[in-house]
Amino acid sequence: MKFIKKSDLSKVVFVSGSTRSGKIILSRIISSLERSENITVDHLIEQLPVMERLGELSKEACSTLLRYAVHLRTYDNFIGRNTNFKTTDFTSIFKTENPKKYFKRLISNRDIYGDSNDGDEAIKKIRSEKIIFNMMIHYELMHVDIFLRAFPQCRFYCMERHPVDLVNSWINKRYSSTFLKNPRNATITYKYKNNLVPYYAYGWEEKYIQSNYVDKIIFMIENSTKVSKQKYNKLSKINKKKVKKISFDEVVSNPEKIIKKICNDLKTKKTSYTKKILDEENCPREIDLKIRNEKMENIRKKSSIEGFQILKKLSRKFDTKG
Repeated sequence: MKFIKKSDLSKVVFVSGSTRSGKIILSRIISSLERSENITVDHLIEQLPVMERLGELSKEACSTLLRYAVHLRTYDNFIGRNTNFKTTDFTSIFKTENPKKYFKRLISNRDIYGDSNDGDEAIKKIRSEKIIFNMMIHYELMHVDIFLRAFPQCRFYCMERHPVDLVNSWINKRYSSTFLKNPRNATITYKYKNNLVPYYAYGWEEKYIQSNYVDKIIFMIENSTKVSKQKYNKLSKINKKKVKKISFDEVVSNPEKIIKKICNDLKTKKTSYTKKILDEENCPREIDLKIRNEKMENIRKKSSIEGFQILKKLSRKFDTKG
């Protein structure tokens, strides 16, 4: 069936990256720019490409639902529906340059189900203001082809972080063991031979089950990196230009360089709030390689020979690329 898809309302920007890759810093920077909205996180939207890859959702249905979901999130946010007032949450209106504009939206009479034309006027204003819809997503570039198919005009910023830092952070959060059973876990999991398996292990479940918890993490990051590379390499030249890979190390050590590139790409500008975010995130700052080496040694003690060799290989590729 051929569905009618929602047309573009705004400039759609996706900030992707592995869990603990530093997406929040980059998302906060983008949210501080002129015309940019507060950060959107919607774990339900993120699962649509997962379901397509698992064969549980057709390509047509996935693209249609993605466009509907982003369209409605953009509209609802603009009219003040589901406004986030939690001051400590990075998606809050208080984590934006101008919280007052969200309060003005909140007390307006615009409503999509009303009898007036206020809803239509809101749509016109969204387009005339050329707002930037800023959504943070996970899974690196594992679904970049699906998102670009649904949003041909979008921009994709993928945060890449050193594998040692990622593995260390995942170990601290115990992402391969107890966290999978946590109600807050937003990664699709499924049963495989009576074992709980995360989506990251799709296609190599046996190896995941048989590995210790540190090796599980290394193998998941290895697989995510491999799939992301495959998906990116298969993109057309035009679509590759819509994807910007950004190093976490460079963001925190030389943020102005990254900000300038993003502003040029999105045709926007910094605000006074941009500097405030950099100060809050302690940027710029130096990367302490001594601490990274200590993390590496700690991982070596907890991983198998195979797991540690894979981590070293991933690290060499990352260091060479950087």
